[in-house]
Amino acid sequence: MFAEAAMPRFAANYAPLTPLAFLERAARVHPESPSVIYGRRRFTWSQTFLRCCQLAAALERAGARKYDRVAVLAPNVPAMYEAQFGVPLTGAVLVSVNARLDAASVARILAHSDSKFLLVDQHLASLALSALSLLPTTASPTHTVHVRPKVVLIADGEEPSSADMADPGGEQADIEGLGAVGEYEEFIASVPFVGPVGGAQLATALAAAAAAAADGGVITSAADDGANGADSGDSVDAFASRPQLLPLVADVANSDWWASHLPQDEQDPIALNYTSGTTSAQPKGVVYSHRGAYLNALSAVLMVQLRTHAVFLLSVPLFHCNAWCFCWSLPSVSGTGVLIRNVTARAIFAAVAERRVEVMVGVPVVLNLMVNAADQDKALLGASRGGRNGESYKDEQPHRVTSRVTVLTGGAPPPAAILAHMEQLGFDVIHSYGLTETYGPAMFCDWKPHWDALPLPKRARIKSRQGVRHIGLQSAAVLDRATLRPVPMDGVTIGEVVFRGNTVMRGYLHGREETQVAFAGGWFRSGDLAVVHGDGYVEIKDRSKDIIISGGENISSIAVEGVLYRHAAVMEAAVVARPDDMWGETPCAFVALKPGYRVTSKAPTDATMAGVREDASSAGGSEQVVSEEDIILFCREHLPHFMAPKSVVFGPLPKTATGKIQKFQLRERAKQLGSLPWREHRSKL
Repeated sequence: MFAEAAMPRFAANYAPLTPLAFLERAARVHPESPSVIYGRRRFTWSQTFLRCCQLAAALERAGARKYDRVAVLAPNVPAMYEAQFGVPLTGAVLVSVNARLDAASVARILAHSDSKFLLVDQHLASLALSALSLLPTTASPTHTVHVRPKVVLIADGEEPSSADMADPGGEQADIEGLGAVGEYEEFIASVPFVGPVGGAQLATALAAAAAAAADGGVITSAADDGANGADSGDSVDAFASRPQLLPLVADVANSDWWASHLPQDEQDPIALNYTSGTTSAQPKGVVYSHRGAYLNALSAVLMVQLRTHAVFLLSVPLFHCNAWCFCWSLPSVSGTGVLIRNVTARAIFAAVAERRVEVMVGVPVVLNLMVNAADQDKALLGASRGGRNGESYKDEQPHRVTSRVTVLTGGAPPPAAILAHMEQLGFDVIHSYGLTETYGPAMFCDWKPHWDALPLPKRARIKSRQGVRHIGLQSAAVLDRATLRPVPMDGVTIGEVVFRGNTVMRGYLHGREETQVAFAGGWFRSGDLAVVHGDGYVEIKDRSKDIIISGGENISSIAVEGVLYRHAAVMEAAVVARPDDMWGETPCAFVALKPGYRVTSKAPTDATMAGVREDASSAGGSEQVVSEEDIILFCREHLPHFMAPKSVVFGPLPKTATGKIQKFQLRERAKQLGSLPWREHRSKL
């Protein structure tokens, strides 16, 4: 009776899931609510919807077809955000390219994805030119590069603010060599029709709306309307004189054109994201589906409790898991996305203060930037009001936001010291964990109210755990790698983190065998090692490649890194295995120092305090210095001696564009160092 044959699907009771539906709803229900703020440029959801439809129509007119790949090489600018919707509307697959890669890496991605179009930010024109010149002209073993992609240039219509100018983020190149088919704004405005609406009529209406925004007919911050768009307060009058776009939205959304541009199969690909290259030199292309993107976007809303009309700072790149799918979460709540071209502490603090940001996302390196920012940058936040529960701290931050901001972080376990400092600044951190293959965050530390009463150090330790699966996954577990049985909930027994559910990737492009290996045993095998505590919360201990086996003892590099981050001089740290003739392997720490510290070769003395000395003879009269021996002794004071690093290398750490430390490069450097001499071992036992 209940079989498919007896009760088939009908158009009335089944529609393929797609986040494109969120965009259409936001434009219909809250057409004048702010969608995107980028510097002085403001957009409403009706504008964003129509501009995304323009982009889709323009790409189709230029030759884009279903399953074609359309690459975008840009930072977080409005065109990059619009591509998250406009490209999938054509049935094509969005390839968001890491904007900080070198030309050879960009070329590999363009070739591997066989991208037919390339949308390029003007400040990345030089990089794009170099990458295009490196594209192969012959078939590879897995696929064929057919043609050089058609290029559309994205001209940044917003003069960067003073906060963004701290890092220009790419040189202005001569764009003529790109052979662009057009500039982005002209490209999308040139279409003759978008469904039943004439292109000229649509372009005129959007231009009028943009002009009204420039004249002040749009909110300048969430403060203007309580973060509720044009639905409340004084902003109603401001919007009364604006050109009304809702009739055009309705005409397009009610048309056969819109219906035909939604996926007929929810498993169709929506995006192709490349892994960051932290564990290998060759990133893999990870395929996302419309269904997975829809479910992960809603799961993300629940993770951070994103309210309707929330103001959200997109401080994670859109080229990283589509900003962890929050690009699609925003229209589901008709929220406002604040975009910044360059992620600096000053740009973040300015956005938080000026736009009254309620939620933001960022990898731990971003948190590190914020914690260690200059006082003049922190001053943008306002005066300090003490800790979350009124505590006072030995190292209390001098500045703090006036209302608390939720921060979702992930990518690497943030040290407890960083989490504690963020809380002092007024940012409530939610720690998440996931991979490119799980659409970004798949687990998070689901906070329990009674934890609020715990002292700050205890709260920070709990927050550093990866927690439990989000609502979009069927299962997440920690299994014994040999038996695939769950490990005991004892906080000690290590197993591999595995996932199963709708928000796991479709597979790797051109990687059938790699996909089969990743899905062996009916689970997605993460390669990350973890324990399960008595409350069921997971805590990552290391990647399988990063466990250090020294004298038969397993050493978690994450545990050692957590201690290093507590050292007053340490800005960033990573620990890898160094080959050793005596122990097999020993921990080798790579350390970047904070500004105001320098390296000295002097041995530690009784005058040292927490591994730091003042050098009165240095320039400026009182510069703090630190040595390899200082770092090692500090770790020995806080760890079992066998876990403490036996060697320390000072200098900048190699990172991906999202701030993740590339440990595979550090492992190679440690390998080149070779074994410590026996004499040094005797002094460091």
